[in-house]
Amino acid sequence: MPPRSFGGAVAPGRPIVTSIEPQGGPSAGGTRVAIYGLRLRAVTECRFGDDDAAPVAAHRGERRGVVVCTTPHNARANISTPVSVPLSLHTRSGWVTPARSAESARHAFFLGGGGRSFTFYPS
Repeated sequence: MPPRSFGGAVAPGRPIVTSIEPQGGPSAGGTRVAIYGLRLRAVTECRFGDDDAAPVAAHRGERRGVVVCTTPHNARANISTPVSVPLSLHTRSGWVTPARSAESARHAFFLGGGGRSFTFYPS
């Protein structure tokens, strides 16, 4: 069960994602995705999609505040239009949907996106 929010603040220890680069890639998979944010040290796996999506290992980035995951091969092999899927992160507490920072929330409002989803495009 994901940590709860207390009075609008993010629960202690819950990862906060500020951005994802790139925000999309081919449905065939194999895209290296850098996830930027706070409290990412405990992240061991990433999942692109719902509970049925195959988890992939998370690796430390070259600097603090970054984890890198590679989208699974053939993640969305049979799509004909772009499909956005939620990002989940695995920590010692189990699978959680990362919290959104105030900065990424503003980005989502004005520009779309916002750092908690990935879009697969037909290959």
